[in-house]
Amino acid sequence: MNGQYDISIIIPCHNLELYISNLLYSFYMLNLDDVQAEFIFVLDACNDNTEQVIKDLMKNFDYKILTCDHHSCGFARNEGLEIAQGDLIWFVDGDDWIINPEVIKDAIKYLNECNVPLFKLPFVSNYFHREYYSMVWQYIFKRSLIGDIRFIKMQPSEDVFFMDEIYKVLPNTTFYHYNIPSYFYNYNRPGSNITIYRKMHNIE
Repeated sequence: MNGQYDISIIIPCHNLELYISNLLYSFYMLNLDDVQAEFIFVLDACNDNTEQVIKDLMKNFDYKILTCDHHSCGFARNEGLEIAQGDLIWFVDGDDWIINPEVIKDAIKYLNECNVPLFKLPFVSNYFHREYYSMVWQYIFKRSLIGDIRFIKMQPSEDVFFMDEIYKVLPNTTFYHYNIPSYFYNYNRPGSNITIYRKMHNIE
């Protein structure tokens, strides 16, 4: 590893004042001993108190706050990626949270020991129980794998395009399949992009 940080965690946020605390509290239970981690929050068209909640609860962490007006989760992630200095990248959604204290240390360990560029982790959810390969928060990436790949504005399918591009450059070594549930996907959160999209298209 040769970046300034072992891992950059990029969190896009749009009006998450009432929802982001669960994620921020989950950071406190992470085992980050000997891990250099940076947390990058990208506030996209926020007009609530999300920023203050982050400042109040992230005082013990190395974090940065960016602001933009893209109205796009994918473009917000791109903003974070441009300044990220970690050897590993994890895109985490601000209304979800982490449930395994060892996930980051294990990702660093296995990505190096197994010499693979992608770490896939299981998740649990309050609503969503199907298995997909296109949700970016399921993966911790080596930065070198991402290269110049970026998200496009194609809501709610930014992840699909991004992962399609990743699969095109993924070497035959494929990726490491982790077996410990590590992420809580808060699928049915009111006001989320996917909830709005489902209502617009009458999808259950």
